Amino acid sequence: MVTADYPGYIRKYLSETKPDAIFLFAQGASGDQSTRYFRKGQNFSEAKRIGYAIGEEADKVLNSMKLKSDVYLVVKSSEVDIDLKELPSREEAEAEVLKTKNKLEKLKKENAFYIKIQNANLKNLGAEDNLGYILLKEKGIDIDLKVDELPVEVQVIGIGESRIVAVQGEVFVEFGLDIQKESPFKNTFVIELANGCLPGYACTKEAYMQGGYEADTSLLTGKAGDSIVETALKLLKETK
Repeated sequence: MVTADYPGYIRKYLSETKPDAIFLFAQGASGDQSTRYFRKGQNFSEAKRIGYAIGEEADKVLNSMKLKSDVYLVVKSSEVDIDLKELPSREEAEAEVLKTKNKLEKLKKENAFYIKIQNANLKNLGAEDNLGYILLKEKGIDIDLKVDELPVEVQVIGIGESRIVAVQGEVFVEFGLDIQKESPFKNTFVIELANGCLPGYACTKEAYMQGGYEADTSLLTGKAGDSIVETALKLLKETK
């Protein structure tokens, strides 16, 4: 089944209150964010509840806005090379898959709390992805994410005194907050999954040390996020 999920319900809400508007959905830096910690279900009614709540708030913001036709526009873009991690041995990867799979099955048999099972499931998926990369390498097959998505593009779009920072891939929220904190512009919005993806999640150094789905499935190192932040801040200053 393919669904527009909660963004579809945001669009539906706004199509009723602002029928002439063109709706665009952009995802902020949310590589380590998940609704599994607060959602009330996994169904269409829950997607509607979340989507309508966001749509209602967006409508309030739209109603309070003053439109201008004479704003300064600027776009700057830069590409940055990032380091990729060394993959473990096949034996180490296979052992990790077995370990995470056994833990997942144990939690299922114990009828553990949903979040514990889901986190264990994601940990297992990350281990399987990591093993998959190694098997591809052994067969001499290029990993598409490495071939197609590098070097990494960072883009800054200026509209008046506001700035939109567009970055590839799924980036941990800490990097988005770092960009906003250091930006010379009060209204700085960071959008991920823009202009392509990445060879995995851009995680913090701490996350790579702890492991987990995002860190295990990623081909990046802890330097990737810092490189993206550094490039974004350089571009922001150039548009000042």
